[in-house]
Amino acid sequence: MTGQVKFKVLPDIKLTLIYYEGMINLPMVKRHLFKMGSHKDYDPSYDAITDFGHSVMEVTTEEIKEAAEFVKNSKPLLGKRKQAFIFRTAEQQVISSLFSMLSGDLPVTFNVVSTLREAKIYVGVKTEHYNKVQQVFSELSSGK
Repeated sequence: MTGQVKFKVLPDIKLTLIYYEGMINLPMVKRHLFKMGSHKDYDPSYDAITDFGHSVMEVTTEEIKEAAEFVKNSKPLLGKRKQAFIFRTAEQQVISSLFSMLSGDLPVTFNVVSTLREAKIYVGVKTEHYNKVQQVFSELSSGK
């Protein structure tokens, strides 16, 4: 399956949701980051939750380093925020953790978690917004 990276910005709750699916490579990640950073509603100070869903990351350690450098040098992506990475596989966990370590001097604090509930708690989503976040991730994962 060809990979996709989809996102939705929720300005009313100051949150960006990102969903990965399929085969993911570095050029695809860079295109996504550029597109997201250019989006009219995107604000780098909004907290973010990234769900790696049913994706397979086709990246090397060097490419993970390159992705971290790309983010460090992209002003539209830099803002003080919390970002949670949700992993489903051991490979996704390793890649997320490595990216977090290599991005150490960013104004972003990362946490690698295994559930959406943990991610919502980490970034501080209010309980009254839990269902909305779940609904948006369902839409992103179903292609709506």
